[in-house]
Amino acid sequence: MLADVRVQLDDLSSRQKALFEEFDPKRRSKLLDFYVCIAPRVLNAERCSVFVHDPHNRKVWLKTATDVAERGIEVSVNDSIVGNVIASGKPVIVGDLQSRSGTHKTIDAKTSFVTREIVCVPVRSRDRSRMSRLE
Repeated sequence: MLADVRVQLDDLSSRQKALFEEFDPKRRSKLLDFYVCIAPRVLNAERCSVFVHDPHNRKVWLKTATDVAERGIEVSVNDSIVGNVIASGKPVIVGDLQSRSGTHKTIDAKTSFVTREIVCVPVRSRDRSRMSRLE
């Protein structure tokens, strides 16, 4: 199953690159909203979130997500799965989160959602100097 998810993520990544090259940067919010809408369907997931890395404050904040307002979530880079993905630059799949402690528990309490698994993928700017995260 994980191999299938990785193939789907690779496919989404290549499509993302093509779309970013076609779209005007001013319209990227619409593109991100599209990904938040389509990613759960493609991956058979409940939700999708896109976080933006703020290196000056060592935090990441929510840009767009399923059923959560922009900037409705902000977490430290040091204590989160997203922070680990940003630091490593590599995607991760984490399961059985109900039995683990971490930042996801705080977010779950704030959003009234129970996170069971996370697929977390770094999304870089075109010049690869900045990174966001697609979850």
